[in-house]
Formats: sequence, structure tokens, C-alpha cells
Amino acid sequence: MALIIPFFIQHRGCAHRCIFCNQWAATGASEASGENIEDELHQTIKLWLARSRAQTKTQVAFYGGSFTCLEEATQQRLLGIVGPYLKDGVITSIRLSTRPDCLSQNICSFLRDYGVETVELGVQSLDDRVLQRSLRGHTSDHCRKAAALLAKNGFELGIQ
Repeated sequence: MALIIPFFIQHRGCAHRCIFCNQWAATGASEASGENIEDELHQTIKLWLARSRAQTKTQVAFYGGSFTCLEEATQQRLLGIVGPYLKDGVITSIRLSTRPDCLSQNICSFLRDYGVETVELGVQSLDDRVLQRSLRGHTSDHCRKAAALLAKNGFELGIQ
């Protein structure tokens, strides 16, 4: 069984506020501040590793926002923190959640270089009317194209 270490980035990277989404209420977690986000990520990883038994697969997961919509420097900073854990074999890979309209070939290459293995797409519907009414800001075509791009690049795909 895999261990998934969740780290919540609370709406970060989200250009839209979908009518159904309130990450603070859903997770009960507070937003990691920009100033101490590195410390919070290290503490989260260490806490989960200390509490769990050895697993064959351990992933750090960035949830609660749209990771690939963050500024590239922020993405590099967060992924770079996990890097030494990957190198030491304590963490086996990274997973993240993002929007279907925030992916490109360059982003896929960037994620692969940092050890990302799983990408979960926020695909709440494939009905364009529902997507529009829920203020998603993308279409069903974005979802299909993003899923195909991730598959082409060898990522494990999650749909949420």
C-alpha cells in the first residue's frame, strides 16, 4: 500500500473560484504562508514519515490548488524541497492536482524532471454547460487534451 503525504496549497494557482469549492472548509487546513511554506512542507513530510510504517511507495501530494498555475519559481521551490527526499529514496515520487487548462508539453517536461509521477486533473464535469455555470473557466475539450497530453508523457492520471 502506498503512503500519500498531503500538503495543501489552498486555492493557490486558482484563477477562478468555482462555485462548489472551498478548500479551507473541505480540508480544515489553513493556508501555508509564503514566508514559511518551506518549513511547513518539511514538517509535514517528517511528521507523516515518523507516523507511518515503511511503505513500498511514498508520495508527496500537492493538493487544494492548481499546482501548474503557480508561478514557476514557486513550483521550483516546492518541488525542490522534495528533491533531497527523492534522492535519498525516502520519497518515491510526487503527485499534484491542477486544472486541465494549465498544462503544456513544456510543463510536462518540467514536472517529469522534478520527479512528478501522478497528475490529478480537476475534471468536475465534461458537460460544457455545467463547467460554464460552475465557473470553471475551461471547457471539456481542455480536459480531453490534458488527459491525452499526460498519457503521452507517461504520467499516472487521476481525475477528480
